[in-house]
Parts: sequence; C-alpha cells; structure tokens
Amino acid sequence: MLNLLNKTKEVFFHLKNKYLIRFLLFIGFFPYFIPSNIGKINYNFQNQTKINEKSTFKEKVFPPKLQDSSTSKIQFNSSESINRSYSKVGPFSSELAFETPISYNTFDADINFQVVNESLNIVEDSYAGGYARNQQAQSFEITKTVNLLGFSLHIYGKTAVYIDMEVRNNSYSGESIYSFSPLLNSSEWLNISFSEQIILTPGKYFLWMQKIPGAQYSSWEKSLSSENSTDTWEFTTSWQPTDFDLALKIKTSELINPEDINMKVNNVPVSNTDNGQGFVKIKGEINSSFTFLTVSTDDSVSFFYSMECFFYRNSSIQYNFQIQQDWIDWNLTLNSSYFESPYI
Repeated sequence: MLNLLNKTKEVFFHLKNKYLIRFLLFIGFFPYFIPSNIGKINYNFQNQTKINEKSTFKEKVFPPKLQDSSTSKIQFNSSESINRSYSKVGPFSSELAFETPISYNTFDADINFQVVNESLNIVEDSYAGGYARNQQAQSFEITKTVNLLGFSLHIYGKTAVYIDMEVRNNSYSGESIYSFSPLLNSSEWLNISFSEQIILTPGKYFLWMQKIPGAQYSSWEKSLSSENSTDTWEFTTSWQPTDFDLALKIKTSELINPEDINMKVNNVPVSNTDNGQGFVKIKGEINSSFTFLTVSTDDSVSFFYSMECFFYRNSSIQYNFQIQQDWIDWNLTLNSSYFESPYI
C-alpha cells in the first residue's frame, strides 16, 4: 500500500512539473506573437479628395512580467497625417480659404499661384453700321504678354446659329492660335469666355469669323464707315480691306510676377517660378473647420491658386488586459494490475 502511494505522488509530481515547463515556455515565447508596429493604410475617396493616412507606433509592445499586477496597461503613441489637393481656384484678390479637418492639429500647405491683372480693351464699341455676313476678320493689338480671357461681340439678332471663329496670328489668313464656335442669338453684346489658358505675346492678331450661312441668321454688327480706325478685312470673291470696324471688345489679364508686387501669404513672401506664377509654403495650426490665409500685394491684382495640403495629429491609444496565473491539478486513477509497469 505504501509503495502505491509513493508511486501515485511521483506520477502527480511529474505531470505537474511537465505542465509547468510547458507554461513557462509559452510565456517565454509570448512576445513574439505580438506585432511591434502597425503599417500604412490608404484611403481613396470618390469626391476627388485623396486621403492617405499613416499610423506609426513609436513604442514596441511587451507583455507584463509574471510578478506584475494581474491587470496591466499598454500605451501606443500614434502620429497620423492626411493630404488633400485643391485644383485651380479663383480668381481672388486678398484672401485664401480652404476647408480643414478640425480633428487634426497642424497643417503644411504648398501653394502655387497664377497672378493676373485683368483689363478690357475696346477695339470698336459702335455698331451703328448694321450687320456684316461675309467671311471677315477684325484686327486687334496686344502690347504686353497677356492671358486671353474672352471677347464681346455685338450681334444683330435673328435666328440663332453656331458659327466657327478663330484667333489668327498677324494676318486675316494667318496661323490659327485658337478656334471656337459660339452661338449667335439675340441683339446684344455676346460675351464669350475661355476656360483654357491662351497666352498672347505682344503683336498683331485677327479675330476671324466664317461666312453667315443665310440672311435668316444672326450676324456680327459693324460700325459706320466714318468710324473705321483699325485693320478689318472681308472675303467676297477675294480678301479685301473694309471701310468699317466690327464691334469688338477684348478681355485679357496681364501676367504679373509675384516678386514684382511684393506678394505675401501670412507675411511669407511668394517666390517666382514662371511668368506670372509663384510658390509659397505655409505652416499653421488648425483651430476651425475653415482656415483663412491673408494675401497682400503692393498693387491691385487677382490670382488663381492650386494647393497640396497636409494635415497632422498625434494621439495616444491605451489597452488594458489581464493574465490569470492559476495552477492546474491533475487527478490520476491507477489500475493495480499495472504496478510493475513504468508510469511515464
């Protein structure tokens, strides 16, 4: 009987120590099951605002030691950033505003400018001479490098018609610089605007119009012969100079270099990058859902801008967890017929 009790204790002790060794090995390898950092996450939105968010944890994660309290805390320090792009916006004259995510702390803004000074050049504002339906071309002069914003033509209104027109270089039959097809309709000044950037250098240009297809359609109006002061041509059987001007106004914007007008954003100077273009980097804190930047210049100008903006925030994430350290008791019932056999 005594021998049986001794062997029973030996088996219990051996099993208990074997389990303890396996438990300690598990604790020893436990840190390798926990990641030490978190990677990059990318978000793409359909509203043309692209957001890239990156979370980086600066502290590695370690499990608590066995002698620590049963409840432990792990803290992660996270640094996140997103970026948003704002395409060509404007024109503005004194302030720049953009939406900012209020949950972020700071921003960096890379801003590209196009600076202009708009003007209206009246070639001929009289339209007392009636209408002209032949193929024709009205000249105009450009004295500075400008961006062509559009034209105004006075129309003799009848049935509306789309008509082909071109900006031609140096002559009524010169190289076509830009073509468009406006709708001629009611009897008034027809304002035509261009969204593309059309740069004209100093020189002579012509605004050409194709022949009106019939007397029932609207046409371009002209001045009296006594008011003729520019170079105007029409095609009948051949190209001939006319004794009238076509009613025309030209809207342009002169390209202004930012450094020439001491342009600044929040008192940070804007540097020249190209003719009429500039760049500045602005850093600041986010205090509301909209951020306003003050633009100052020595002269009255207008500007368009494109911007790449980065928003940043730091955050702390905490996790609480608990480890139970209890012994497991084994119960083993032995069959007396195997007393002579080894138990393990």
